[in-house]
Amino acid sequence: MNTTSAYGACSDFVADLEESHLLGADGLRKVGVYLKAYPQRGPAELADFLVEQGVLTRFQADTALDNRAWELVLANFVLTDVIGTGSMGTVYKARRVDGEGTYAIKIIPRRNTVVLPTVIEKIKAFKDMRHPRVSCLVHIGAAGERVYLVWPFLADG
Repeated sequence: MNTTSAYGACSDFVADLEESHLLGADGLRKVGVYLKAYPQRGPAELADFLVEQGVLTRFQADTALDNRAWELVLANFVLTDVIGTGSMGTVYKARRVDGEGTYAIKIIPRRNTVVLPTVIEKIKAFKDMRHPRVSCLVHIGAAGERVYLVWPFLADG
């Protein structure tokens, strides 16, 4: 890849990251320094650098390199990693776009929305429960073909 095409590909990659709220001011500064030092390198090398610098997680970098950075954003939340996958969907670790707080987000593909009445029943059953190992649901939403449920992230320990 020549310098001009590498820079253009990196520019598109960085624009996708910005639109998806994956790059803050510090991340953009690091990108600028990197591109100045290595103008011939492409998006994959830039992504590796951003992971090494702690700007992106490996999950975010791989998703963005696959031209799916937009999938990392759900309303005010940015997905940062996969926690687990089950029969109804996948649970992700996420942060708010403004950087405040860490959350667990279960995404239920619309093809599985037949089970939503069951999910709603379970949510109602847990609504008044108070226990240190159970967090309360803070948001339910839909984005495109995805329905999602949001809880505060409780770290093990």
